[in-house]
Amino acid sequence: MNKKVTIVMYHFVREIKESRYKGIKGLEYKNFKKQINFFINNYNIIKMEDMINLKKENKEFPEKCLILTFDDGYKDHFDYVFPILDKYNIQGSFFAPVKAIKENKVLDVNKIHFILSECNNKLEIIEFLKEKLKIYKKEFDLESFEYYQKIIDTSSRFDTPEVIFIKRMLQVILPEKFRNMLVNELFYKYVSSSEESFSKDLYLNIDQIKCMIKNGMHFGAHSYDHCWLSALSKHEQEIQIEKSLSFLKEIGMNNEYFTICYPYGDYNKETLDILRKNNIKAGFTTIPRKADLNNDPGLTPSYWRINKEILLF
Repeated sequence: MNKKVTIVMYHFVREIKESRYKGIKGLEYKNFKKQINFFINNYNIIKMEDMINLKKENKEFPEKCLILTFDDGYKDHFDYVFPILDKYNIQGSFFAPVKAIKENKVLDVNKIHFILSECNNKLEIIEFLKEKLKIYKKEFDLESFEYYQKIIDTSSRFDTPEVIFIKRMLQVILPEKFRNMLVNELFYKYVSSSEESFSKDLYLNIDQIKCMIKNGMHFGAHSYDHCWLSALSKHEQEIQIEKSLSFLKEIGMNNEYFTICYPYGDYNKETLDILRKNNIKAGFTTIPRKADLNNDPGLTPSYWRINKEILLF
């Protein structure tokens, strides 16, 4: 019985060449339109709800079926993505961190994106980190710069070793309070002194989200503030996930089809326990392969561009 599905993941979709931030990695709008036409002509694009129902009822999947997903709740998705999907009556599945939408805060993951975009010499940031480690070593009980260089795996399909080192240091390795302080200082230096206005320009708002849902789009959880879930305690993970689910209820999503996309594709056994407890139907992570739901544990489709695994509960 065929149970193969391809999941396509997008982040930024915009007219990048016309954007102020040309260094941000994303997909040019004209190329997005070409890709959608390709998918329409070569795949069976299905809805998230259809996939969940087919799995639940143990039915065969359509040949070459495909789901489109869009991460991080960017305003791009309303301005550029939604009109195209609506025009062709195609569903997209969107995963937005709550903090960005409700508090008008710029997520650290995005602050880091824009810092790296605006700083041409990445060694400047590395020297900044080295100096700050010396200054705050005792206050935050930090290791030496050389220690972090040794333990961080800087291999990547997409980024240089310098960029990966900066990302890992500022996303997860350093103590949360310390790295937040560093990210804010770098953001104000290289990007913007007004976080609230920058956030409103970057992310979707509630009215836009409700409009998209009304017109058939799917929204799933993406944690509260886009954190590495496996780096948190079980209680901290519960807070992240429960706040996300409360947001899904607030915007009108049907709890029979609650889904989650793990930030950074990261989760652990405790995450899965929490999801089962909360009756989450599917959890998405990033694995570079196409999955066969007959053979994979749980449900594990992947992405066409940056592959994504799914676990169905």
